[in-house]
Amino acid sequence: MLELFALGMRTPYMAHTFLVKIIKIVIFLLAVSLVGFCLLKNIQDFNKELPIENSPTVSEINDIQSVEINGKEYVFAWIQVTRTENLFLHPNFEERYTLQESIEKYGCINLTSGGFYSEANSPIGLFISEAEIISNKDSNNLFNGYFTLTKNGEAAISKDYSGEPVRIGLQAGPILIQNGQIQRLVLANDKMARRIVVALTKEGNIYFITFYNEESVFVGPLLADLPLLVSNIQNKFDIEFISALNLDGGAASAFYNQEIQLSELTPIGSFFCEK
Repeated sequence: MLELFALGMRTPYMAHTFLVKIIKIVIFLLAVSLVGFCLLKNIQDFNKELPIENSPTVSEINDIQSVEINGKEYVFAWIQVTRTENLFLHPNFEERYTLQESIEKYGCINLTSGGFYSEANSPIGLFISEAEIISNKDSNNLFNGYFTLTKNGEAAISKDYSGEPVRIGLQAGPILIQNGQIQRLVLANDKMARRIVVALTKEGNIYFITFYNEESVFVGPLLADLPLLVSNIQNKFDIEFISALNLDGGAASAFYNQEIQLSELTPIGSFFCEK
């Protein structure tokens, strides 16, 4: 009798214990499923946001154009300045804004990196922004060109700057095309890097052009090949460039228009912004 009583006491207890175990198993399976779903969702989101290469560069290209030189193909894109009064040269030596920050701060519809700067974060050679002289010109065999834009919208690329009043003035180089003639560049040290160029047509239209490798966007043509590449573009699109000047490229360069966004790897010293 006592044994039956003890068995009767244990049966509800065992049922309760079994039920608790079942509930714990169900909760555990639900937790595993939830964790698995979250991981899958994060992986999907990550894949959507993953840039083309493991760098801060994002490239969205709708209509890829390319040019070839010495058996190597390079992608290029350009900005044609439609209204010179909307073009500005902004210093970024101390501010060190990123491409995205610059676009948002200044309302740029087009943007490209500008001139070269030193390790002390100061411009190399002439730098004039909104008629304010930030840095004076400097004698330099490599940076042998000057891009200027007057208040009247007259643009020029020349081998000297005589001090005339301009709204924008930038020393860079080397000059790639002068008076319609392709310049031959002899360089002791040359390497493949993304390039930025400013070019002028005989009508005075301003073009900013970037060249780079589609598979690795910080890589591009040799500097010595750049004059011929610019010339190939004008032949391909029936555009006549009267002059062209090399700007800062490589890791410290950026380029943005409605078709493409190329971010910098290191801060750009200055940038042209078309609003």
